[in-house]
Amino acid sequence: MSNEVTFIHLSDPHLIAPSKQASLYGVNTNEKLSLFKEVFSSLPFKPAFFIMSGDLIHDGDEADYQYVKEFIRNCEKQFQAPFLLTLGNHDRRKAFRSVFLNESKSEAPYYYSKTVGGVRVIVLDTKIPNEVNGEVSIDQLNWLADILKVDTEKGTIIAMHHPPIDDHLRNKAAFGNMIEGTDVIGILAGHTHNNCLFQFHSIPCTTVFSTAYGMEELKNTESSQNEYGTVKDRVGSSVEQTTSETNTIIASDNKETFDIKMTQTTGFHKVEVKQRQMIVYPQIVTTENSTIF
Repeated sequence: MSNEVTFIHLSDPHLIAPSKQASLYGVNTNEKLSLFKEVFSSLPFKPAFFIMSGDLIHDGDEADYQYVKEFIRNCEKQFQAPFLLTLGNHDRRKAFRSVFLNESKSEAPYYYSKTVGGVRVIVLDTKIPNEVNGEVSIDQLNWLADILKVDTEKGTIIAMHHPPIDDHLRNKAAFGNMIEGTDVIGILAGHTHNNCLFQFHSIPCTTVFSTAYGMEELKNTESSQNEYGTVKDRVGSSVEQTTSETNTIIASDNKETFDIKMTQTTGFHKVEVKQRQMIVYPQIVTTENSTIF
């Protein structure tokens, strides 16, 4: 068995069933993800697996998950590598379980552990129904504590939608205490639609670009929220559309007001695990000097 394992981390595709003939902010998210499939076909290495860390669909239904399932089935066949899926705040557990697991519709969190090439991947479900931010449930924390009692050959990577930074993960302190001192060598997350690398309890942690569109948080603003018409999103929060002069949007999380620029930048991460260390290489797929709004 090789000492090095290389895989792909991507996130937030926000796919919509083609039959709906819909777009997200004017973006065809399905076409965007198809670009990634072309890029993966020309990679100079064979990924051992793929991690897709949540927001597989955008507040949709079973039809959207059927499209996601077909896309993933084709990719797994083409690349001969499994896709490990997490759920995000825009996902729908009942519809996901019905389509992917052939289960009765349930709101039960979707979490599991899988070892590939000696690397243990623990997938957590941080979704809180009808909420933007997330948390790791008590049941998952207890399960995680039991799992991490036993070390693995090449270390453990945790995949989750909400990163343990700022207010994105409500109980990040409890989560951090749980994984500190274990064989966890890295945490991979999505949610923010941008690339960020940081340390969490001395463990490398990263968020990855979305495959659909990028988001860039700008300076705080004192602009009145009443001047603009409401558009739904900004990682699920309320978004106020701004004027064309600024090419940004004004978003509100009910605590503060800030500017968010929606961009055409998308990408993924090439991730290597060697000598029980996680090494992340950000990869840009589309980058244009233009904004969506």
